[in-house]
Amino acid sequence: MMSDSAGGHARAITHPPDGAIDLDPQVSPDGTHILFERDLPPFGIGHVGIVRIDGSDEHLLDLGCVDPCAGDLMPNWTPDSRHVTWTKVVGPFDPDTGDAQSAVLWLADLTGKHQRRLSPAGIELKRCEEYSAQYAPAGYTILTRLCAGLGLTVVRRETDGRERLLTPWSVNADLPDISPATVGPTKDLVVFETPTPNGSTAVATVPSTCRNQAECAEHIHYLTSPNSQPDQHFNPAWSPDGQTIAYVRFTPGTPDAPPAADIWTMKWNGTNKQPVVTSPLFDFRPEWGQR
Repeated sequence: MMSDSAGGHARAITHPPDGAIDLDPQVSPDGTHILFERDLPPFGIGHVGIVRIDGSDEHLLDLGCVDPCAGDLMPNWTPDSRHVTWTKVVGPFDPDTGDAQSAVLWLADLTGKHQRRLSPAGIELKRCEEYSAQYAPAGYTILTRLCAGLGLTVVRRETDGRERLLTPWSVNADLPDISPATVGPTKDLVVFETPTPNGSTAVATVPSTCRNQAECAEHIHYLTSPNSQPDQHFNPAWSPDGQTIAYVRFTPGTPDAPPAADIWTMKWNGTNKQPVVTSPLFDFRPEWGQR
């Protein structure tokens, strides 16, 4: 769905077939196209789709996913709007844990050709996977790494392959988004979602300029309360100017009211929280327009 900044004039952009789900929209840096993930029945196998910003020319990209490839997930753009990054999931799957043999980042052009691997060699041997790659204005990449027995962390990877971990494993930071700002207090600031000890989910930030996990842990700032149970807050996304964050506020249902998942916004420092989309639908994974 697409709406104006006040949540009005909502309209469907993609039209999935019966039983399919379209999610994870990503607007291209030049503002002309949207990448998305389409999960097809019966098992929710992921494919990467693309559509023009006006809803025309909707189609799936042929990324060559054939057995033992099990799906293409979580697409995003390179800064030139001419290439896509995504996670290619390859089986077989561990019968006990469900882990794939490989789930790492790849890059291709918009025809699905000229593919190359982005994740470092050998991370599968460490039982690690990588998702949600995106490029910072300064050229480095922010991504999520999942490692068996450790959890989730946000990674900053330089163009020469050097990298550092930005969040402690215990935080289980997921779905990071790097601020598009090139100056000011949000420059190099990463927003992410994190589960909390009381069973909720919160939105927090960490600077990508910290030098190691221990230093970064001292600079994690919660924008929504980690003690907001039963409400949960997740799926954060920066505005084009890097001053506002959109996110989802989820309220579980009660005997008197159905559950609600609505889109809210707040300032970069967690102030001025306000609802934007409060429809009866389950709204999630917000994305802003042209950056």
